[in-house]
Amino acid sequence: MVDGYYGNGYDMIHSHGNTFWSCGYLYQSPNYRGIVSQTTDGGNTWIRHELFNSTSYGYIRTLAADLSNPYRIFCIGYYGGTYTIYYTVNGGNSWESVSPAGFSGTPYGLAVCPDDGNRLAAATSTGLYASDDLGANWYRVTTLFNGANDVCTSEQLGGLLISTYNDGVWLWEGWAGTPAQFGDDLYSSVQCVEEGIEYLYAGTAGAAVWRTYSYQGIEEGTNPAQDIILTVSPNPVRGSAASVSFTLPAQQQVILSIYDLSGRKVLTAGQEAMREGMNRINIDTSTLASGMYFARLTAGDTSATARMVITR
Repeated sequence: MVDGYYGNGYDMIHSHGNTFWSCGYLYQSPNYRGIVSQTTDGGNTWIRHELFNSTSYGYIRTLAADLSNPYRIFCIGYYGGTYTIYYTVNGGNSWESVSPAGFSGTPYGLAVCPDDGNRLAAATSTGLYASDDLGANWYRVTTLFNGANDVCTSEQLGGLLISTYNDGVWLWEGWAGTPAQFGDDLYSSVQCVEEGIEYLYAGTAGAAVWRTYSYQGIEEGTNPAQDIILTVSPNPVRGSAASVSFTLPAQQQVILSIYDLSGRKVLTAGQEAMREGMNRINIDTSTLASGMYFARLTAGDTSATARMVITR
């Protein structure tokens, strides 16, 4: 209860430092007030931003921060039967609103592209939608899955993670092309997804919390390579072949193995002596199901690992 009102909170995000944002609505008959709340001291005090006041049912459903500018916050609100995009570029001192064209479904998650602050992505009850112009115009990214519950920017995978109603978790690599599904052993209905320092986490409907396998545990006993960097191409892999490129500091015997998310070796892709400098090993991926894998190169007493996503 706040100031004699009651309401619901729907989403909370961290933008920077001790600054957090939450959103929802406050109701006192007959008015619904769309509210975004902000704390800059870790929750000790809060500032309330009222984005609309209407007798029609309404709310602010989800929030996202621009990772390149923590004072730039976006949110999606609803009242009067329509959705509106709101954003601030000055930490909430003033707000702009945009009427979205092409937007569909109830929004559950929102993200800002880390490479372009004008690009937005939204998980909605009808799928994944994106906008390239601050939310004015939207398009459906893919029809490979229907409803989406959440979106999360992934630094580890270089793209956007999407949790779906009935199709597990997907990756939209680089915010371009077609998203790829991975983790076919994950419970299908995923409510939320988040990235940690070492793992990806997924909260499911009725099957608790899941996390990805840590590649750091694969074939322990070798030292992380200081001079070897693996590059998988293409990635995601949509055909039956891929290649792994790397540079060796000297001629060495190398072994390239492929592991699934459980840490099980599913393929030995190469085992041979290779020259100093740039090298490439081709991989036959035709026997591998859609999902996330780890390509592990061992050269002498050093090793290097790269993630690889396969989609069919």
